[in-house]
Amino acid sequence: MTPRLSTWHPAVERSFVDAQMERFLTAARSILESGGVDAHTWRKAGGVAQRLKPVDLEGPALADADIDRLAEQYDSAHGLVLFRLPVPSATEVHPLLRLAASLRARIDLRFPVRHPAEVGMPAGSEVVKIFDAGRAAGIAMSQQELVPHQDAIGNGGRICTVGLYVEQSPAVGGVTYFRNVLLLAVTLADLDADSLRPLFLPDALTVIARRGDRLLRVRGPVLYINESGRPQVFLRAADRDVQVVPRPESAAAIEHLTRAVSPEAPGALVCDLNSPGVGVIFDNAALVHGRTPFRDSALGRHRRTLARKWWASVEEATEYQSYPALAVEPEFRSTLPDIFGDHLLQGTWMYDPDADIDIRES
Repeated sequence: MTPRLSTWHPAVERSFVDAQMERFLTAARSILESGGVDAHTWRKAGGVAQRLKPVDLEGPALADADIDRLAEQYDSAHGLVLFRLPVPSATEVHPLLRLAASLRARIDLRFPVRHPAEVGMPAGSEVVKIFDAGRAAGIAMSQQELVPHQDAIGNGGRICTVGLYVEQSPAVGGVTYFRNVLLLAVTLADLDADSLRPLFLPDALTVIARRGDRLLRVRGPVLYINESGRPQVFLRAADRDVQVVPRPESAAAIEHLTRAVSPEAPGALVCDLNSPGVGVIFDNAALVHGRTPFRDSALGRHRRTLARKWWASVEEATEYQSYPALAVEPEFRSTLPDIFGDHLLQGTWMYDPDADIDIRES
């Protein structure tokens, strides 16, 4: 497969890169400043790794002070909310859904996504359970390391918010970490803005992900402004289920950014997602996250089980999708239709590696 699959006039590409880079950095700085984040101070501190402690919450209804505290944490450099709520009984509304109902006025939690794994679940329990289901089930459903990534490849970049909640703990391992790529991009731009330009190319990154016995290919810029006018990230490392192919001009910048979001790089935010009752809600548009390997106990007393919930940025994205494109600003869907066209955000698509084409199946 060649990483450069489309051609367009160089002037169109330059216009796209110039507009996206200016708008992205302006919007990212505004978001960080509104959350009280000083990228210059953060950089001078060396981006020191932090271990965040969960906010202890009681009962189904949150006090205004709790809501304020959680919203401030989400709007900070962390870009997430870490909390602790009691593990529910079988008849209770799930803590992720309860918390979302309390926070949706402050965090983008308006449009819950109906994942296929949630079909048929009773009201109030619609979450996906994540646990070790064996190698054949894929990396995400295994004890293996999860490389830095964003959730929901194929949903057009429209899964804006993700929630995770620990229902059972493993025997050992399984450290979860996050990196705020908006903050990282702004600090890099302050040092050398030109080094970021390749990350805004329309086809900077191609990701080919396994979906059961099929493949899905998604192409787009690593940094861009989405259809809602917000800065967004499209970045992940490769693993056995996902192939990552940068455009040659973008390869060095993507490699540098990928190293910067690895668990070994300074500045990681480490969270304990191994204790029952602990959960996190995070900005999937701005953060990448990963997890070190874990091990369950041989007798099944400790079997790491997470509940996961996705929320979409727009109402039409509340179903699980297989799109080959990202939902960028509408004005660029017509100027670069073969990579951002509206038709690529409709139907169900799969990738044929032999013909090297994306095929719409429905």
